[in-house]
Amino acid sequence: MEQLVEANIKSMPEKAIAYIKHVGSYKQSAGVYEKLFGQLFEWAGKNDLLKHNPESIVIHHDDPDVTPDEKQRMSVCITIPENTKTDGEIGKTVISGGKYYIAKFKIKPQEIGQAWNWIYGEGIPSAGYHPIDQIPYQNYPEAPKDGSFIIEFCIPVEKV
Repeated sequence: MEQLVEANIKSMPEKAIAYIKHVGSYKQSAGVYEKLFGQLFEWAGKNDLLKHNPESIVIHHDDPDVTPDEKQRMSVCITIPENTKTDGEIGKTVISGGKYYIAKFKIKPQEIGQAWNWIYGEGIPSAGYHPIDQIPYQNYPEAPKDGSFIIEFCIPVEKV
């Protein structure tokens, strides 16, 4: 894919994250991301967590091409210090550390599915790895510009 900026295998540390879950279509409603990140960053600001420069992460628990719109699940997340307390609709969990295939793209929202397909169909296999049964995620290292995003797709892998 020409939108690929770089791809490599990296050892990633374990990450504590705070999240808000969403059930329902996310492919058709870009506004849901803005709303949920707004809530999460408002909570982080009130809890003095922004000084830690949290990473913005999205976890899609379902494939929107297979799962019906009303059953699609995702979590909008930020990294937090381990000892952070959460409550209400803000949950807390850990993303496992280990080897990850990291593919950094500069893409438009409608190209995200194509990027995932390329990663699993070509990127990971051509690197000599295969995905393992851990949660992949998307890291957003900067705010969108001119309708494009820089997204780091992070997929747990092991050598073939």
